Amino acid sequence: MFIQLFIIKREHLCCNVSFKILKLHKSGLNHLLFNIISLSVLVGMEQILSTLNFETKGQGFTDITSDINLWIQNKKLQKGILLVFLKHTSCSLIINENADINVLKDLSNYMQALVPEEGFYPINKSSKRINYLHSEEGLDDMPAHIRTMLTSNSLGFSVVDGKLEIGLWQGIYIWEHRTSNKSRSLQLHAIGDSYPN
Repeated sequence: MFIQLFIIKREHLCCNVSFKILKLHKSGLNHLLFNIISLSVLVGMEQILSTLNFETKGQGFTDITSDINLWIQNKKLQKGILLVFLKHTSCSLIINENADINVLKDLSNYMQALVPEEGFYPINKSSKRINYLHSEEGLDDMPAHIRTMLTSNSLGFSVVDGKLEIGLWQGIYIWEHRTSNKSRSLQLHAIGDSYPN
């Protein structure tokens, strides 16, 4: 049996250590013997942190797939892991169909039916509507928080050969739940190997 351990040393140096586990039996007790069979040092892995800013135009979807791929190219990231985090609580970060616009329309209509802006009705089907308590930032704000909670504000991706490893018909979107235009900040954190300069 072999175990691979991946150990990050500071930001730019890592060790890849392979162990062989030998199970020994002695006096009825089990002992594990770790035998180092290889040690290699990988140089070039790094961490990259950036913020991208977007302007949304009220409720709807902003396709940011090409913006993220352009960021990957500009940072010369060859392969690795990318965490994308939307730093807001009233819009979502989703991955979905990018070929048929009706998919996004259906998603929007479904979410509006699921989380109405005027309040909600109890699950037990009583007829009295319950109004939202939080309304200081507008009637669309509390439903936006609920819609964000039901979806996501972070996604993780593999980067392979200098681009996102996603499906042919997939796009990455900021899903704005507020009715007015908003400035939205996206945090990107990549860990991986870069192309040589």
